[in-house]
Parts: sequence; C-alpha cells; structure tokens
Amino acid sequence: MRQPVATVLALAAAALTEPDLPAAARGRLEQIVGQAGWLADLMHACLAANGQEEPHPIETVAEGRADVVHVVSEAIAAECLTWPGDVTLTSPAGPVWCMLHPVLLRRVVSNVLGNAARAAGPSGTVTVEIRRRKGAVLLTVQDNGPGFGMITSGTGLGLSAVARIVVKYGGSMQCGGGARGGARVSLWLPLIESAGGAGPVRLVLCDDNRILCEALAVALEARGHQVLATATTATLGIAEVATRRPDACLLDIAFPDPPDGLTAARVIRQRYPGTAVLLLSGLADPAVIAEATQIGVAGFLRKDHSVDHIARTLDVISAGGLAFDTVPAHAARPAGTRHYPGRDLTSREREVLRRIAAGQSTKQMSREMNVAASTLRSYVKTMLAKLGTHTRLEAAVLAVRENLLGDQTA
Repeated sequence: MRQPVATVLALAAAALTEPDLPAAARGRLEQIVGQAGWLADLMHACLAANGQEEPHPIETVAEGRADVVHVVSEAIAAECLTWPGDVTLTSPAGPVWCMLHPVLLRRVVSNVLGNAARAAGPSGTVTVEIRRRKGAVLLTVQDNGPGFGMITSGTGLGLSAVARIVVKYGGSMQCGGGARGGARVSLWLPLIESAGGAGPVRLVLCDDNRILCEALAVALEARGHQVLATATTATLGIAEVATRRPDACLLDIAFPDPPDGLTAARVIRQRYPGTAVLLLSGLADPAVIAEATQIGVAGFLRKDHSVDHIARTLDVISAGGLAFDTVPAHAARPAGTRHYPGRDLTSREREVLRRIAAGQSTKQMSREMNVAASTLRSYVKTMLAKLGTHTRLEAAVLAVRENLLGDQTA
C-alpha cells in the first residue's frame, strides 16, 4: 500500500464524530474505517514478503466463519483505492457464510484480487462472482490480462499459500484461462447454510479516547461482532453494562477521573457476572495483571495489538476461554517506575512517528523530510521496533493513546 493506513483510520474516524453527518456519508466512512485493520494485515504481508517483518503463520488463526460477500466487497473497495481499473461484482443478496476465519479469507481474497488487478493493468477489467453451490461457496475472479505466467511475481501470499489455506479448511482451488483471454481463479469454500451457532459477541466498549473507541467499534462490527454501546468514562461503562447486559466489555484501565478500569472491572464482575471483561492497557504491568486475574476478568491485552488480534481474543473469550498477554521478563520493574514507550526514539524517528500519526504517505514524508525513500523506510522500521509495534497503524494508535508526541500532532 502506498498510502499509510493511518490516513484511512485517522481521517475517517475523525469525520465520523461529526454529529450532523449525512447517513450516506457515514455509511461510506464506516466502510473505510472497517477496512483499516485488514489493510494493515495486507501491508504486513507485503513487508513480510520483502523480509522486513516476520510473516503471519496461518496456523495461529482459529477456525471461524466469514460473510464472503462482505469480505469481497471490502477487498474490492480497498483495491480500488490504488488501482484505476474496473471491477464488477456479481453476488447473491444478503450474506453468504463460509467456514473460514475472516482474517484468513481477507488474505486469500486480497491476494487473488491483487494478482488479477496487476495482470489486468491500470486500464483493465476484473470480474468477481460469488455463487452458492451445493455445500460450497464458489468465488471466481477473472481478469483480461495476458494470462498465467506472463506477469512478474507479486508481493502477497502467493497462490500456493492461498491454496494451502483454502484446502486446510475444507475447500479447493482451480486456476485456468478466463473467458476473455486472461486468468481465472476459482475458490470453493465450505458453505454454512445458516449463520447460527455462537453468533457475534455483543459488546460494550469503554475508553476515554472517543475517536479511537468509535473506530474500534466500527472495525469490530466489520469483523462480525455487535457493539451495543461505547462509553468514555468507567462510570458510563458500568451503566451501559447494567442497561445492555452485553456478552463482554472491552475496558481501558487508565481514565482521567475515578474510578479506574480495575475498579470498574471489579464492579462489573460482582454485579453482572454474565458479562466477561477484557482489559486493555498501554503497559503490561505484572502487578496490574495479577490484580486483574484476582478480579476474575477474562483477558488482558496491550493496546498495541491489531484489531484482528482483539477480534480473535473475543472469539476465545466467547467460547469460555481466557486470554492474557505474556509479560516479558524486562517488564518486572521496581515499584514506582514506569516505562515510556517513546523515550528511546531519536528526533528523526519521532518526526517520522508524528507524520505517520498525521496521516502522511511515504512519498509525502520522503519529500518533506528531504530523504530517500529507502532511508525513510529504515527510520520507520527502527521506530516500529523501538515502540514494539508491527505496523504504522499500530504505531499511530499507540502515539495517540500514550500521548507520545504531546501536542505535536495538532
């Protein structure tokens, strides 16, 4: 992706806070925000293919279900952000569910669609069709390019990895020539006739950062969960839990005014035991995790995790499991001390972080900082490593949540 996903999330999420936003514009912005998480996944896949990050092992993603129509529509919208060609989609009305986790389906569809767009070229056409077949969902992607073997290799998962994912979850893949002389990739995915079963997790989100709370709500709903309410104080969070009785409450630990997240978690667990509590924190403090465990929360995650990781954790919690971040050995610090994530950044790395949080693209940063793109990528890689984040989106979120830049992002 040429444009940082921080631009997608920050600008769209900020626009969503406008009270008089027209319904049509709100729907479009929600779609854009919903794409931010899996766009980060796509960026990670590209970096992993170039050896700049560790690839996601497909075995770490749990089984699940996904709406093929929704995921494909998102992938097409994202592809059209950077590709000027034409895409046509034919699909049944309403959701079509398959037995594949949304994270994996997004990677599969993004790879196949990206290959087709690259083969078709900037003035080409890609046709996507979704059909129900007996016991399966048939997803076909065709392009009018030169055909297989006639274009350079891409930077995605690769068709071999796509086939491995599809076959592992009970499907199959076929490749051949398209009706218009290009290539055709057909995926048979296990069909779920009914969207029954556990269903989406009903959520209340509670975080003092309204923009990020709303953005997380949109992203989790795009992944199949149902956000009943959001709150920006722990007191309001407890009240929403009392009124809504959700399956789970995602609760920040630090709030400007009392009570704090641990106190709120204790109240929720005592009064509403049917609601699981997932705590989010910028720091993995062993003492805090120990107290959270005693309270009886279902999970504890650092805030630098991706949205997909949070969504997978909700799946674990909804199945009755527990999910706690492992605290690294260096996390055990003397009492009264605190680790500041951005303290080791150089002035140049801090400037890069500020520009990423402001939504600047790689090209814009390179031009305004008067450095080569390769030098800029080196700054970004080092900055991400120091912050303990994997993507620019996670770094931007961490910078805002932990106020790493002070007032510099204004």
